[in-house]
Amino acid sequence: MPRFIQKPRMCAAAAILVCLICLWAGSAVCEEEAPVFENVSVHDPSVILADDGYYYIFGSHMAAARSADLMKWEMISTNAQEGCTLFEDVQTELEDVLAYCRSNTFWAPDVCRLKDGRYYYYYCACQGSSPLSMLGVAVSDKIGGKYTDLGVILKSGYSGYDATRLPNVVDPCVFYDNDGRLWMVYGSYSGGIFILEMDDETGFPKEGQGYGKKLLGKNHSRIEGPYIMYSPETDYYYLFLSFGGLDSNGGYNIRVCRSKNPDGPYEDALGQDMLSCGGKSGTFFNDVDYEGYGVKLLGGYKFRALPEETVKLQTAYRSPGHNSAIYDEKTGRYFLFFHTRFANNGESFTVRVFKPDRAGVYRRFEGVHPARLRWRGLLFPCRNQA
Repeated sequence: MPRFIQKPRMCAAAAILVCLICLWAGSAVCEEEAPVFENVSVHDPSVILADDGYYYIFGSHMAAARSADLMKWEMISTNAQEGCTLFEDVQTELEDVLAYCRSNTFWAPDVCRLKDGRYYYYYCACQGSSPLSMLGVAVSDKIGGKYTDLGVILKSGYSGYDATRLPNVVDPCVFYDNDGRLWMVYGSYSGGIFILEMDDETGFPKEGQGYGKKLLGKNHSRIEGPYIMYSPETDYYYLFLSFGGLDSNGGYNIRVCRSKNPDGPYEDALGQDMLSCGGKSGTFFNDVDYEGYGVKLLGGYKFRALPEETVKLQTAYRSPGHNSAIYDEKTGRYFLFFHTRFANNGESFTVRVFKPDRAGVYRRFEGVHPARLRWRGLLFPCRNQA
């Protein structure tokens, strides 16, 4: 799809992030050896902790990687052609999907382990410049595959399809709520973000829902990558979203809203109903219509070189986004996963993982609107970066 171009801006949250990391780096990193990272390029990483103890991330183009410690990653599948290890022959097995979408690759997937113990891979494909898309599901006994296709769940972009109010059927996120019910939130651009209740015995939506319930978006709003997680600390469901364009100049940024129910209604920290978040009638990618919605967690920013540095390297994140998140029940810690591009590095990208430091954020949000304090105190990613 066409991508909006804007210069990355330093938001308040990003400024605080910079301060926290710099303070921490000055007091801790200098005393110890710097950690060793092994980066991977997985676009739109969706995380799941598997039964083998590894964290797996699955992304666009059938890319996938795993890590035992969130620091050192190894690729297990690289692309949707010869490098795909998730299916026996994905180009043949999902030939009808690719033909409908006029594509040879796949977009952001999600993997969820259902109550039968098997792993369900929710895939999607899209033509790209229009919402001509399909979303389906495959299953495997092992998280790394091989996956066997179960069939298509939804399609969009057909004749008579109204893209101003109906969803582009990509970017699925499948999750269990706190009561054990299964849901799938999905959508990108076009008519908005939708949610469906799922049947966890089949992996398909329960009958009679159509596209499901709309949560936000309309009239080709540049909002995508929905991801919902439940927080036992607050008893809220948090809906993460990516606003803007994903390319290095696109201004991609991560935002969040919340609800007491998995299917909404969702509100931001100012109490705004997210159903009102979307483009005005007759508009197309008009970001100003909805830029005031959602709590912005992370956007593009730059670290300034220190005066004593002999090599003046300036590290900058460009268009970080399309995140997933995970809660570690044993430690009570949250982790935010996303991809980011970098300044002066074209369109290359790698995965990043942030761990919240709630106490540090509380201290630095004194005097801020209480709703913003509570939200970012829980979920704002800062200080420790993997």
